[in-house]
Amino acid sequence: MKRSRIWTMGLAALLVAVASAAWGNLDSPAGVGFSFPVKGTKMEGFTTLVFRGYDNLDLTASSFETVAQLRYKKELHVMRAEYDCAVSDPCGLCSGGRLDVTQAVSIALCMNDLIEPEVIADFQLTATSVDLQSVNEFVSEVDPADPTSRAVGAEIVVVFE
Repeated sequence: MKRSRIWTMGLAALLVAVASAAWGNLDSPAGVGFSFPVKGTKMEGFTTLVFRGYDNLDLTASSFETVAQLRYKKELHVMRAEYDCAVSDPCGLCSGGRLDVTQAVSIALCMNDLIEPEVIADFQLTATSVDLQSVNEFVSEVDPADPTSRAVGAEIVVVFE
């Protein structure tokens, strides 16, 4: 009787582990986000970030490419940037040539730093900096045609003074 109960509990634990792993591989739920206490003139938009060399087991990637669309008044611009651990690590995101894709805040702040010069130039701002105010409504999905790519989309708000 004890042996049967132990085997049943072990099987239940294995099923919970498999279900948890499967849930972790599904698309992320919308609604997740964060914000920073910065003030200024707002620009709203969205960003898409694609992790390359993505590993769904350890949740790391070797690089990412990001595209952000921002609107200020009636003007709309798109900015693009790349980050590759094999080339350079200006934001300090990489460890052993990989970046932890769960570090959403650090990656978002780095993305802001990468696109900041282009935002200032494209919108012809007199500001010397553009700060990330919020990132909301994250959604993400592994590319079904290429499991080494994970795409992430989110709404963003940046501010400048």
